[in-house]
Amino acid sequence: MLSIRCVMLLLLLLLLVTVCAASEEEETVVVLYRQQTIPVSRGSSVKLLCHTKFSPRLCGKVHAAWQLNHTELTNPDRYSTTVNETDSGGGNRLRRVVTEILKVGTDDGGDYQCVAKCTTGESAKGHIIQIKVNH
Repeated sequence: MLSIRCVMLLLLLLLLVTVCAASEEEETVVVLYRQQTIPVSRGSSVKLLCHTKFSPRLCGKVHAAWQLNHTELTNPDRYSTTVNETDSGGGNRLRRVVTEILKVGTDDGGDYQCVAKCTTGESAKGHIIQIKVNH
């Protein structure tokens, strides 16, 4: 029969193995930024910042972009987007997407969200950013 001390050691060993296995799990793609409401004056500009952390091994290539009411912001006359990417360690990459609304109009008010899509089919969405346009 096992002593209480042996049982405790076995449980501790099992816990350590579980913690190590959980810390080694990779996430395919994650979108990171804080949820907020941004008041902005009509005619001014505003920048939206999104960080996407992804595993190229699990995700393949990733496309990350800002959307307004589920429509990607692509019009170069209204939006300026810059993207850069760095190594974040552990085989992961960090992509930074900054989209600037160049001249805010009343139709720019609404719910914005950064969406990342992997070539493998996985996707992730960030929080809703609400832009309120002051007249």
